[in-house]
Amino acid sequence: MRDPGLQPERTSLSWRRTAFSMLVVSLLLIRDALHAHQAWVSTTVLVIVGISSLSATIGLLRMRFLRTGGTAGAPHAVLIAFTTLMVCLAATAGLLLIVSAS
Repeated sequence: MRDPGLQPERTSLSWRRTAFSMLVVSLLLIRDALHAHQAWVSTTVLVIVGISSLSATIGLLRMRFLRTGGTAGAPHAVLIAFTTLMVCLAATAGLLLIVSAS
């Protein structure tokens, strides 16, 4: 039985906050990449922007699922694995940018 409480709304809001913060960071990275004039920095930033876009899309799909009162409580294992992989790739790319700036 599905819980009619506020959990779906909290989850939806957390996806929105995450997507917005990833958008802001992506825009700042794009600005810095334009000044760096190095191909690998631009490529790394594009990877991070792509991951941010995919993450926002997954969040949007999850929000729609929660709003429509989906019957399955947990997301599919493939979605969890894909999201985890994207977060790891974004973290690795971010660390690469930090190390290269030092």
